[in-house]
Amino acid sequence: MEIKQVKLFKKQARMMQKRGANLDELREAIVAIVTKNQKRLDELSDHALKRDRGLHIAGRGDWLLRYRIIDDTVVLWLLATGSHRDVLNIE
Repeated sequence: MEIKQVKLFKKQARMMQKRGANLDELREAIVAIVTKNQKRLDELSDHALKRDRGLHIAGRGDWLLRYRIIDDTVVLWLLATGSHRDVLNIE
């Protein structure tokens, strides 16, 4: 599976790292998506969003990963990561 990161995702990942987040937990979530590890995805509360999917990194309530899979297994787009406010533009 090809993995692509949009510019916003890269920026938000750096921001989360500055906030003290462990990016290994983010990598583990991405591995669960790529390997289709349904048990781990369930633990991370993987769920549908309007056009994309989202999950909670390391099972935490306020660290999200928003992603999209194109053509079932061809491209994984990493769209955004961060708090609900960061990812969903909630004010």
